[in-house]
Amino acid sequence: MLGDLVAARTTLETLAVATSSLGTGVRALLKHVQTSTSLTSLDLRGNDLHDMMLSGALGPCLGANSTLRQLNLGFNYLTNDVCAGVAAGLA
Repeated sequence: MLGDLVAARTTLETLAVATSSLGTGVRALLKHVQTSTSLTSLDLRGNDLHDMMLSGALGPCLGANSTLRQLNLGFNYLTNDVCAGVAAGLA
């Protein structure tokens, strides 16, 4: 549902969903963020996110979205593998 909201709001610039217990729903959200043309800031901190939740979704999302300028992933449980995917998506 949150992903649908992002898709429907063509002027949404900031989305703060910190400590929202997104769980595996983060993948659906990232799918819509990937195609957003207005989102510049995404705050996902404190959602107890793990590598398996973001693996294969975050890198492509960042690679396809040209408007996102701020991404907060703090206070999650991410390892170097996901960080490498973030770096690859930004390259």
